[in-house]
Amino acid sequence: MARGLYSIAKTAPNLSVISALDIPNLQTSLSQRIAINVSGMIFETRLQTLERFPETLLGNRIRRQQFYDKSTNEYFFERDRSSFEAILSFYRSGGQLTRPANVSFVTFLEEIQFFDLGTAALHQLFKQEHLFGHRHRKQPSGNIQRRLWLVVEHPSSSRLAFFYNIWNVFVVLVSVTALCVQTLPSTHTNVTVNVSGEYVHLRADEAGWSHVPEARIFFAVETLCIIWFCLDLLFRFLLSPEKLTFFLQLRNGFDLFIVSPYFLNLLLYTIASRGLISAAVAHILFRAVRVIRVLRLLKIAGQIRGMQVLVYTIRASTGELLLLALLVTVFVVIFATAIYYAESDLPGSPFRHIPGSFYWAIITMTTVGYGDEVAFSSFGQVVSCLCGLTGMLVFALCVPAVARTFEEVRERMQKEKEIERILNRENEVVDANAQDKKAGSRTRLSGRTKRELTEPLLSGEHHIPAPRHHHLTDRKASKSSKSYRKF
Repeated sequence: MARGLYSIAKTAPNLSVISALDIPNLQTSLSQRIAINVSGMIFETRLQTLERFPETLLGNRIRRQQFYDKSTNEYFFERDRSSFEAILSFYRSGGQLTRPANVSFVTFLEEIQFFDLGTAALHQLFKQEHLFGHRHRKQPSGNIQRRLWLVVEHPSSSRLAFFYNIWNVFVVLVSVTALCVQTLPSTHTNVTVNVSGEYVHLRADEAGWSHVPEARIFFAVETLCIIWFCLDLLFRFLLSPEKLTFFLQLRNGFDLFIVSPYFLNLLLYTIASRGLISAAVAHILFRAVRVIRVLRLLKIAGQIRGMQVLVYTIRASTGELLLLALLVTVFVVIFATAIYYAESDLPGSPFRHIPGSFYWAIITMTTVGYGDEVAFSSFGQVVSCLCGLTGMLVFALCVPAVARTFEEVRERMQKEKEIERILNRENEVVDANAQDKKAGSRTRLSGRTKRELTEPLLSGEHHIPAPRHHHLTDRKASKSSKSYRKF
């Protein structure tokens, strides 16, 4: 026993005498203090505080040993000082994380990733920064499935995902272009369907594989586009880890909605050609389905980041937009009523009733003023001037708030690029570590041996004697270049 203690004393130069009573057990060591040097600034905290989160870098005894400096009996990190104050507060507060005002978002995010505070800390940061695009989504567990899921769900995750996104946008544009081109006089081809003795004219791509050769081209283009939309939706469903709630998500439900007009057209064509519905009903239904097909353009909003800025701005400015709509509605009713009673008795006046005057009030408040409806009387002209000035005041008060929100959302979208870059880099490290662990390799910590890793604990690494504060000037860095703080 004495020989063992003597060998331990040789490996512990910071202790002059060591005995069995001086070797602290685990419970005692948890209450002792350790020093952390972050770019010259010294922080002190208790070991028990750090080991509340053993999955993090500082909370894991083995992972943090690679940063231990035996000569100064402290851990050294060449990281951002201001960020570390918030990170150490994360341990002390039990998981509460707040970004300091003098630290940029990207810098703080990199510090969180370096010290491996976990996904809960990331989500907490994203919530504080109001990053709407980074709602927590469960990812597939398998490596291959997760990579394929990133390709179809996150266009910026890889080059393959980028080209997959571009192809989706291209197919949408082809489908909408075909919808518009077939209405031109040179390509306008109608297919006549006899519905209960009456004829209903359908567009070329609404009548299926008809006997008209010109109609088959547009139907073939529409069919190919729908096949790709269905395959894309099927891919995302098969790769999704949340299959039970997949179609309850807004984007997936909308994608299912925009492919439905194709099948509704075929169903309506079959029903109408057999005379199961009247011609008037068939005509209304076909027109309604045509309008739904135009909404396919909104699919681009989920593919292009610039379009997402507009969507997020509208979502974030709901209060301001509702206030604007309320003010416009109130003043439209007021000025429409005033112009009606001012002009309705004049011969040839376009203001025959109050609801009909809403149109004039709206285009006057928005300062459009087509000139198709104007006031002729003196009182009517005064009402028109007041209506225009009120509209300018209302929009001048509400629109700047929406514009500020737009700028904020645009800046957040730029932050998302940095978030994806950092998180993707972290995922690559996690995948590499998982492969090493599966292959049976062990963690390599800067070439340190097991004996070197156990020496700090035995040599009183967690005990900082009082005289230590007086020999800070003996280090390479001068005392003026270092700060000393306790936590």
